[in-house]
Amino acid sequence: MASSSQSSPPPPSTSLGYKSISGNSLPSSEASFVHPPPSSSAPSPDSLPTCDPTNPWFDSFSREIGLSSTRGSRKSSVTTRDGYGFEIEEGEREDEEGEEDLPKRRAKWIKVLNSLSLHEPQEIYNICCRWAKSSDNPPVSSTAPDGSTSPKSHSLSLLSLKSKLGLSSPLEALGTKLNKMMRNGVPKDMRGQVWWLCSGGYLLARRAAEKGEQSYEEIMEIINSAGVDSTGCLDLPLASEIEKDLRRTFPSNSHFNSQSGLSSLRTLLLAYSLRNPNVGYCQSMNFLSAFLLLNMDPVYAFWVLSSIIECMLPADYYTHHMVGSRSDQRVLLGCLSWKLPTLHAHLVSIGCASADDESVPMLEPLTCTWYLCVFVNSLPLPLALRVWDCFLHEGRKVLLRTGLTIMKVCQTDLLQQQDIAGVYEVIRNNSVVSGETSASKLISMCYDKSWIGSFPHDRIDKMRAKYRLQVEKERDDIERRRLLREEKRIKSEKERLEREEREREEREREREEMDETKETETEDVASLRCSLDDDVALPVPPPVLSTVKSVDVGVLQKAGGELEGKYADNRQSLVMLVGGGGGVKNE
Repeated sequence: MASSSQSSPPPPSTSLGYKSISGNSLPSSEASFVHPPPSSSAPSPDSLPTCDPTNPWFDSFSREIGLSSTRGSRKSSVTTRDGYGFEIEEGEREDEEGEEDLPKRRAKWIKVLNSLSLHEPQEIYNICCRWAKSSDNPPVSSTAPDGSTSPKSHSLSLLSLKSKLGLSSPLEALGTKLNKMMRNGVPKDMRGQVWWLCSGGYLLARRAAEKGEQSYEEIMEIINSAGVDSTGCLDLPLASEIEKDLRRTFPSNSHFNSQSGLSSLRTLLLAYSLRNPNVGYCQSMNFLSAFLLLNMDPVYAFWVLSSIIECMLPADYYTHHMVGSRSDQRVLLGCLSWKLPTLHAHLVSIGCASADDESVPMLEPLTCTWYLCVFVNSLPLPLALRVWDCFLHEGRKVLLRTGLTIMKVCQTDLLQQQDIAGVYEVIRNNSVVSGETSASKLISMCYDKSWIGSFPHDRIDKMRAKYRLQVEKERDDIERRRLLREEKRIKSEKERLEREEREREEREREREEMDETKETETEDVASLRCSLDDDVALPVPPPVLSTVKSVDVGVLQKAGGELEGKYADNRQSLVMLVGGGGGVKNE
């Protein structure tokens, strides 16, 4: 598995055009640069050829998706597409810039890569991973993935001067040459190998193996053994969220319109979410993964993605609150008052920025996509590829330079806008985004000190620290408000439950009182019934009485006396009986 640092690394793959590791011989034909065509369906992980991700050099095996898959079918396709599977309009350049001098550029790259192959993996890391030596490197990457400390970085101008004077070491000279070549662009069929070297993915894979962390193959076994839930997604954490974003990823790209392409993207995102549960999955990681899959095989894309998220960028770049990316965005927007003061003053005047703060938080919705997706879906493909060439070599300072260059390119149009909607429209559809600016011109402007000026590391570091504290405070305020809302909700819920409990007890009490009242009434009725049963039945009045119209008072008194004696206990009945006779005549 892991190659020892004491042994020489194996030679680069012949699929990159190498005939000899020791010499500078060129490929005999263009065919040696073309990868074998992919299979029609996505191969299972068990059928993938054996490869060693701890090796700085690619192993030679077929790519599932990428450069070769469109070349073989382009002639039979109705829609014209470029080598990466994206549609191209009529009259648009299909190839990247510099294709006319591709043989010369390829010869230079072969010479540099052959020179690199003579060094140990750690030395290759020190040369290729300039982002790990830069002072603006995040704390998590202050050491190389294998645990060793990276040497102090020097400015490229100083290294170039030392190289010209013959004072630089062979490694420094090779690093200076590589840096210039990265800024000039990497040939498309070598891009996967160069990105693999510059990202430090192989050393990250080696460190993971030494620490006993899960390998890509072990994670693939977990994914393959996972069942399917009721929604049809794999029964794995975040599988449903990943599934939602799959078809939103480059929907017009031919690779990701196929089941094999979607399967590769799904597997890569699931694999990383299992490797790093603290980050899991964040929207925009799907674009990073897809962009890597267009240039290299899944196992290499997995470790390069891991290096980008875990080493090249701050650890909280893709977490829930995105503190790292938000603070970097504010550094970019804060640089407006420093690099483009006229534009910043105008943005303040139209209400897009605060005069008390250098940053322009209202523009964060636009810059968020720039930073999280590393300009993948914000720039035309040739420009995005060139930005990635520099980013994977020099780190996140490339994002700052690229973003500020775009703002300066559209400064004239921005100064004519009078509201935030107009500002948004200009930034979304400027000459860089629309493709009117060439990739070479964009990169040239990014590094041209007469155009954008220099970026002293100390000042940038102070700005990063300042805005990071600002974003962390906002995060804490948001969390505090969330906790207050949650506490209020819990209190309200508790009061509601207590109120319902009191109402329930009140209803229970009323029910018990009603039951007691009903029981008492039942007892009274029973007692009355018993007393009536003990009483003597009243005699039926004589019929004659009902026909008596008038009765003499004397006769009545005599009759009453007799009756009173006999029916003393039924005096009231007697009066009623006599009264019902039709009336008493009192004379």
